[in-house]
Amino acid sequence: LTRADLMGRIHARDMRGRWFVGLDAFEAVYRAGGLERAAQVWGSPRWRPLLDRLYPWIARHRQLLSRLGLSALVRYVIPKRVA
Repeated sequence: LTRADLMGRIHARDMRGRWFVGLDAFEAVYRAGGLERAAQVWGSPRWRPLLDRLYPWIARHRQLLSRLGLSALVRYVIPKRVA
């Protein structure tokens, strides 16, 4: 894989060494961070068609979105569930 390939799709690896790519990576990361409701959105069969269409744009601009604080917005819009 080249750097361009890796930057074109978001990758995440869990503690067991399993790799997640694309929307599955978002779901896994939010779940690992305790943001279950956000994870459910990324993994939702209802939202998946829309998210699949948005994903290439999100992947290309993820560094800018991070600098703009998109993760804070996600935490505000989809608050962490208290158990």
